[in-house]
Amino acid sequence: MKVSRDIIIDLLPVYFAKEASQDTVELIEAYFAAHPEFAATVQEDIELTSLNTESITITEENEMQILKKTQRLITIRSIFFPMAIFFTMSLFAFGDVSWSEIEGVHWLWRDYPPGAYICGCIAAASWTGYAWVQRQLRVTGV
Repeated sequence: MKVSRDIIIDLLPVYFAKEASQDTVELIEAYFAAHPEFAATVQEDIELTSLNTESITITEENEMQILKKTQRLITIRSIFFPMAIFFTMSLFAFGDVSWSEIEGVHWLWRDYPPGAYICGCIAAASWTGYAWVQRQLRVTGV
């Protein structure tokens, strides 16, 4: 059976992870021996890849710190999101005000601009905080 380059490329991750069976290792090494230019290219790619990756060791203490930070960020996110929605929707709030001199339905943003301005600022700050937390959590994959 003729083994194509594509088959060898498909097997390379398993080979370099040292999870390949002995038969697969022998097959790949035989292919490298028959095609030295391909072997050199693969070796060069592996060296470039290993230069770009750093060895990271995580101790149990560091792992707990990372977990606690992630939990804290999730808690903060769960506070910012409802606040952002509430204060954004408050800008469009209206109500029947019967205690004022003008009876009927009033819009917050039209009839009470300072309140709308305050709600808008809190909404903008909440959305900014939510975006910041989401960006922080993107690193953890949550």
